[in-house]
Amino acid sequence: MADPAYRRRRVVHTEWLVILAGALLTGATMLWNITASPDTQYDEVVYTRAAQQVAQGWHLTWTNSPMFVHPPLSFLAQAAWLRLLGLGSAPLGDAIVAARVLTAGVTVFAVLLLGLIAAYLAPVAGRRRGLLLVGIVVALAATDPVLLRYGRLALIEPLALVVALLTLCLAIWLRRERALIYVPVVGLASGLTLLTKEVTVFLLFTPVLHAVLGREWRRAAIVLGGFLWGLGLWLLFPLWSVALGLTSDFVDIKFATVQRLLGLLQITGWNRPGVSFLAAIGDQFGQYAASYVVLACGGIALVWLLTRAVTGASRWLLAWLLTSYAFGAYTVLLGTLNEQFFVYILPAAIVGSVLAGDAAIARLAAGRR
Repeated sequence: MADPAYRRRRVVHTEWLVILAGALLTGATMLWNITASPDTQYDEVVYTRAAQQVAQGWHLTWTNSPMFVHPPLSFLAQAAWLRLLGLGSAPLGDAIVAARVLTAGVTVFAVLLLGLIAAYLAPVAGRRRGLLLVGIVVALAATDPVLLRYGRLALIEPLALVVALLTLCLAIWLRRERALIYVPVVGLASGLTLLTKEVTVFLLFTPVLHAVLGREWRRAAIVLGGFLWGLGLWLLFPLWSVALGLTSDFVDIKFATVQRLLGLLQITGWNRPGVSFLAAIGDQFGQYAASYVVLACGGIALVWLLTRAVTGASRWLLAWLLTSYAFGAYTVLLGTLNEQFFVYILPAAIVGSVLAGDAAIARLAAGRR
């Protein structure tokens, strides 16, 4: 029992049990009632039909024109999945259910990646306590109302979230590597993320902000190189429109997207004409109360970290919270927040809430001694 090798094996077995339990819990919540889920959205129809078009004849279209509204990787992934299942030309209802299975499965991996990030951000907690914190993070993510809803719909969000979290994991893992390794690896992951959904760009900026907060200018140049390499890979998207001879169509569609992000054109989002953000929050509060509580707690954690000198993992958490909440505040103030955008903010909020809560409990316990 006192053998160090035995203790190491026992720790490894415990970690695998936490991973397995998290995967089972997330898989159960995401796949439960996925066929009869009442959360059907119009976007599911559009995206699944576009994926079927790719699966049938490599035509990335919804009507008779290419899909320039969003980058192509999510549609290509769904098309490959439908083709693998032999549902490329199946009735739309069957194809949507199959696409939901893919996104739900992808969300399971996203939640496990979130647990992996949490494990890095809680190094001072000790092995046993750290595993407990990781388990809490995974459980909260697996049962969060917003993540639960959008994680099992045939939308882009689950696919975009998993590659974004994978990029952050790689950035953390390679945080001390030289530019020759960091830039191509993290840059490739960043490019794939942007080619899945461009709105994830704020998450990809987290490693850069982490280096800037620590005034590590040499490191900031390296991580910025990875970020810019990812932006360069995104240029394959507009080059596709050039190859098709539809550059003007691409520019028009993307210009409208920029107008929406700047709040100049509000055709979606909670602040569009005739829709009140606060009223929408009130209407949805019963359904998303747990998510709103986590977002509030994450905001408190952000304010608390801003008042302290942070280093290492704490600085990573601060950078992640800053980019996430800056994006959320920006979209709310300009009226461009769509409900599904919370999917990109909640991971940082969940981890921040759990780790800040753990720190508060530790301080209270220390004060009573």
